[in-house]
Amino acid sequence: DAAALVAQAARRMASVQSFHFLLTTPRGKTMITEQVELQSVEGDVARPDRFRAAFTAKAAFVTLTIKVIGIGDRLWVTNPMEREETYLEVTNPASEQLPQLDLLNPDRLMTAAVQLLEDPKIGGTEKIDGVPTTRVEGTFNIKRIEEIAGTPIAELAAVQPLRVRIWIDQESRVLRLELDGPLTEMETGPIVRRLDLSQFDAPVAIEPPASTPEASS
Repeated sequence: DAAALVAQAARRMASVQSFHFLLTTPRGKTMITEQVELQSVEGDVARPDRFRAAFTAKAAFVTLTIKVIGIGDRLWVTNPMEREETYLEVTNPASEQLPQLDLLNPDRLMTAAVQLLEDPKIGGTEKIDGVPTTRVEGTFNIKRIEEIAGTPIAELAAVQPLRVRIWIDQESRVLRLELDGPLTEMETGPIVRRLDLSQFDAPVAIEPPASTPEASS
């Protein structure tokens, strides 16, 4: 049944040590600020606390791609204005108008959505990149993320429960997850975020940048 399928997927995904991800917004807009739109994030997660990603942001007629490396509680980002790839350590991501960390590294959000899915129901079967999957639908109250993570997501604390769709393959792995609804108070109207996962347990080496300028606050 749906509940057993999701529970097995939660256990399987908890055992995964690394994965590749692509976060997109098939419907609506994901906003970083009122003027800056987050178009996509793609990267790798190496558990327990490392990730690297590249995100594309659009403001007016300018589109920029910025790379990010996160290790523990340290974060480095590239300067898109520099010709050479130069990383700067950031101590206050909000002051740099970066996307929420749980979008740059969606591991915590994905894990909570699977483990805390409410009222799961089988929605059908589909193939993703040729792989058969079962689609499970339910709801997720993001305010409950503290039950798993130990700390709440401050930026997302005011949102309502979200509709969720999860695509689970025959190995109990989550290949795709979609969240319906705004994650922040500045976002309104219909919005769908899609997280595609692949390359489970592939070798991933994520290290600090070789040299960086002084940390930015």
